[in-house]
Amino acid sequence: MYVNNDRMQHLSRYDKYPAIALLLDQTKEFDQVSSEIIEKVFKSSKSRNFLFTKTMDDSPEEVAYAINNS
Repeated sequence: MYVNNDRMQHLSRYDKYPAIALLLDQTKEFDQVSSEIIEKVFKSSKSRNFLFTKTMDDSPEEVAYAINNS
């Protein structure tokens, strides 16, 4: 690990990391604020290209479109 801009970070293991997308299942206990926090954590990654967030409420067509056009 090392310190970068006052944050602890892991050394990179790979030259290139895969892109990442989130598909979240929102329940009563899992609200919009929770979704935003999770998305913020994944977006803050410097080693991965964050593509999009979708939920299980989105149609399969919307999710497929996001995958195919990212």
